[in-house]
Amino acid sequence: MTNQSIIINNVVNQAFIHSQLQRSRDFSTPMCAVKFELRFDPREGARYQKVFSFIYSYLNFTPIIYEGGNSYLLFIHESKIHTVVSTLKNMFTSIKIKYNLSIETVGVTNYDDEDDVNSLLERVHRFMLKSKLSRSNTIYYGTRYFDYSHNGNFENLNHVFTQSPEMTVYGFYK
Repeated sequence: MTNQSIIINNVVNQAFIHSQLQRSRDFSTPMCAVKFELRFDPREGARYQKVFSFIYSYLNFTPIIYEGGNSYLLFIHESKIHTVVSTLKNMFTSIKIKYNLSIETVGVTNYDDEDDVNSLLERVHRFMLKSKLSRSNTIYYGTRYFDYSHNGNFENLNHVFTQSPEMTVYGFYK
């Protein structure tokens, strides 16, 4: 790939990412950013092509952005964070069974109205790194205001409730 091709690819990817945020902002719909690592072996290109084809079809043809190294980025619209995490968990289990390939490093966050591209990408990257460092959590996720892992133990929410004990939180389910 030439230097010019790399620059053009980066410009197109950045435009796509900006358009995803703009769509969510314009239509006031929920959106989640997902970053995952998949170690690609060029000798098994056909197998990986089938895996990516499966991901496209499973997520209703949500585009996959290659970020470099082993990292990939998804933007899933019209879904809240718990639904996305559940969907991803089922999808990764299917990939493991069908293709004998394990995706173990995943970060998920939702789009907030105060987010810009850099803050959203930094947060999803941070959650992916936490997933990588965690031994027990394949999927690490959270919002702009707090983190919690896929354990479902909600211990990380404790600081929110101690700050404002009369607060009522809706939309959490297990």
